[in-house]
Amino acid sequence: MKMRIKLKRQQKYYAQLKKPMIYTGGGVILSKASKELIKLTKLLNFPITNTLMGLGAYPSSDNQFLGMLGMHGTYEANMAMHDCDVLLAVGARFDDRVTGDTKQFCPKAKIIHIDIDPSSISKIIEVDHSLIGDTKRF
Repeated sequence: MKMRIKLKRQQKYYAQLKKPMIYTGGGVILSKASKELIKLTKLLNFPITNTLMGLGAYPSSDNQFLGMLGMHGTYEANMAMHDCDVLLAVGARFDDRVTGDTKQFCPKAKIIHIDIDPSSISKIIEVDHSLIGDTKRF
């Protein structure tokens, strides 16, 4: 609940971003947080992508959905990730099939990572901000 209030307060900040992105993984599926993810994506009006493990967490027919990312993903999702200025990673672990060369992953982005597992934070990709907890609660 507190996180939702913080996100609403920061909505003006998010509206000023030029190339924001939401990146979701299997944590959203495991938490059964698809409804919450849809609400968040609509509230922020960010494009969204997901991993193989996150497929189904967000409706693929929605115009904000860019497809799956990574080595088996879409060109659009991969380029949007590479060029984003802020990345909101939700329930994702930054697998090497997604990141590729970690030194070149989202080089211009501030990264915010939401995950239930504190050991996942900055494990593969150094993040700027983190929130620990079940994705359904955010």
